Amino acid sequence: MSHESTPGAASSSPSAGREGPHPAGPLIAGVVMVTFGVVLLLQISSIEPRPGLPVGPRLFPTVIISAFLALSTVYLGQQVVRLLRGLPGLDAEKFGHPIQVALMLVLLAAYTMALEPLGYVVSTIIFFVVAARVLGSRRLARDLIISMILAPGIYYLFDQVLRVTLPQGVLPV
Repeated sequence: MSHESTPGAASSSPSAGREGPHPAGPLIAGVVMVTFGVVLLLQISSIEPRPGLPVGPRLFPTVIISAFLALSTVYLGQQVVRLLRGLPGLDAEKFGHPIQVALMLVLLAAYTMALEPLGYVVSTIIFFVVAARVLGSRRLARDLIISMILAPGIYYLFDQVLRVTLPQGVLPV
């Protein structure tokens, strides 16, 4: 008995009838990520150093952005190799939450505008609780407790340990 498929017959493989991503899509994403990393790395130089500190405020952003840039470069290299070898694009998860993404972008914009007038602690508490709701949390009490512990704790860490000034706002922190 032969298991050869006949022309026009439906295939039973899970990927049958499904096209991979356009070959240029992942390549473009890699170029955008590397470019974004380079721009961010260049922007770090505009952070003012603080005299008398053994570790300046540029260190942590430099480490994080350098790691992002390295991973983005590896990703871009993988995509170039796949494209040159004529291999199909890798499967990607479907982008299925555009409303949540749009709401988070609006929320981030509102958060950055609220930082100066309200201060880091108040803005972060509000941001955390609202972001948790947008992302599906329905446990308001838990979200409030966590945000009311994390926001002042992070403020203290930056202000007292790292000596990085965050907006004080309405609270006499």
